[in-house]
Amino acid sequence: MHESGFRHEMLTYAGGRTGFIGGVLPLVSQALDRGAPVLVAVRRDLIDALRRELGDDARRVRFRDMESLGRNPARIIPVWAGFLAGEGAGRRALGVGEALWPGRSDAESDECDLHEGLLNRAFGDGRGWDLVCPYDADRLGDDVIGRAGRSHAFVRREGLSERSPSFGREASGWPALSGRLPAPRSEPVHEMRFAAGDLAAVRAFVASLADSAGLTRQAVDDLALAVSELATNSILHGGGSGMCRVWSEGSNLLCEVSDSGEIRSPMAGRVKPAPDQVGGRGLWVVNQICELVQLRSGSGGTVVRIHTRRRP
Repeated sequence: MHESGFRHEMLTYAGGRTGFIGGVLPLVSQALDRGAPVLVAVRRDLIDALRRELGDDARRVRFRDMESLGRNPARIIPVWAGFLAGEGAGRRALGVGEALWPGRSDAESDECDLHEGLLNRAFGDGRGWDLVCPYDADRLGDDVIGRAGRSHAFVRREGLSERSPSFGREASGWPALSGRLPAPRSEPVHEMRFAAGDLAAVRAFVASLADSAGLTRQAVDDLALAVSELATNSILHGGGSGMCRVWSEGSNLLCEVSDSGEIRSPMAGRVKPAPDQVGGRGLWVVNQICELVQLRSGSGGTVVRIHTRRRP
């Protein structure tokens, strides 16, 4: 399967768990036979099914629950980087990661597309390893599969692998970062402009609306902290001021911070800061504590949108 460099492969499967096992089990078994480190990050039910099929060999595989890890896709790349720096160091490793599963929202799907492209930027010039990304062809639309083909250099179907004919210009994920987010789909949209000296007021503004929307105390605190980090970035790097907007859509509370600055690094917030690093932690913190974060930036400014689910 493997070749020199980073091999990013989409695996399409049909038949639910049975199809997933049929596609993934041979690759994991082959990797274990050659002594390769293996990390499988998929949904809980697929982990359970794969463990049963592997038997005793499951102890040699590291598993991560993608429904928790990948709820915010911006958290996934640092996990792969940590895996390669740890047990994957010095050997050609195998990763299996299903970032986009059936039932994801449109916003989550957009961020998964961006994540898949940024994987090529994050690992394309580094050490060689194999990353297989399963896609449920029965339950995901043809448009989803088609988009995934643009960010994966290889496509595997029914045990056969070939180069993806649509892989190319958009493979780095960067064009999507300069796109636009959808306008709010419901009213009211609460707005607050802020500048230096307004951080406490911004936190109070967001916390009050989040509390009124029924978020848990922990969710209220996390959202207030995240917005404080984003507003600080706007004041320091985004022209000295910005706008905070809050509104509800269905079961989600959305909070957005925008300013006139431009973020030039597509990996912003996706690389773990070094312990002695000065600055550069704001977006990292936001990605770690929030369920879904959408970042768009270009010459017209920067927008960061946070999605938080309201739970009973």
